[in-house]
Amino acid sequence: MENKKSSRRTFIQQSVLAAAGLGLAGKVQAAGWGDPGADDGINGFRIYPADGEFTLPALGYANNALEPHIDEMTMMIHHDKHHAGYVA
Repeated sequence: MENKKSSRRTFIQQSVLAAAGLGLAGKVQAAGWGDPGADDGINGFRIYPADGEFTLPALGYANNALEPHIDEMTMMIHHDKHHAGYVA
């Protein structure tokens, strides 16, 4: 393996290029998201719900289905309170 010395100038140049690349990638990604209520979406998948409201769907299984690993109370708190706070 070759031992290459890095200078401060090279580090700063590469850091600026990386930051610019990440910023540009964020702009490109953000440009792909439609307006709320837009019908196009990405690959036919709607980005926003038709009514503009996000809702937390019910679990696909019972709250106690993961016992003894995760108890029912923990599942209820996590899904109904914690996760719902981020969705709604």
